[in-house]
Amino acid sequence: ETLPAARPGAIPAWKRAFPVLDKTVAFAAVPLLSGSEWLGFFYFESGVSKPFDDDDFSMQVLLANQFTLALKNSLHFEEAMFYRNYLENLIEHAGAIFLVLDRRSRIQLFNRYAEEKSGYRREEVIGRLAARLFVSADKREDYFRRMSDLIGSRVLTSFQGEFRTK
Repeated sequence: ETLPAARPGAIPAWKRAFPVLDKTVAFAAVPLLSGSEWLGFFYFESGVSKPFDDDDFSMQVLLANQFTLALKNSLHFEEAMFYRNYLENLIEHAGAIFLVLDRRSRIQLFNRYAEEKSGYRREEVIGRLAARLFVSADKREDYFRRMSDLIGSRVLTSFQGEFRTK
C-alpha cells in the first residue's frame, strides 16, 4: 500500500520546521507503511527554514514508497533464504537418501546419506543418468518406462526397485 499524494496546500501535522544547533531546519518524516504494518520513517531535512513545498513533499512520498517496496522485497528475500538454507540443511543431514532427478532422469541433488549408502561422492553423480549408476542393465528398460509414465502423467506417485551401489 502506498501513501496518498499530498493535496495542494495541505501541510501534514508531522511536516514542520524546528531549530537544530541555532539553525532552523525544515524536515519531513514520511512513514514507511506496508499494508497496515509500520516499518519506520523516511526522514528528510533541509538547511532552509521554509517548509517543503507540495512538489518536494510529493517527491518525498514517492521516494518513501519506492524505498518501502525495496525494503519489503529484501525482507521477503531474507525469509526465503532462511527457509531455503533450513531445508537444505534438513536434506543434507537426513537419515534418508535424497536423490532428485530432472525430467531427463539426470541427478540434480544427492545428499550425504546417499553418498554413505551408495559409495558415490556427489561430484561423481550430479548431472549423470541415475539409471546408469543405480539400476542394473537388465532392469533399465523397465526403469525408463516407469519414469516416462511418471513424467507423462504428472501425478505424484512412486515406485520401488533395487538401488545398486558402487
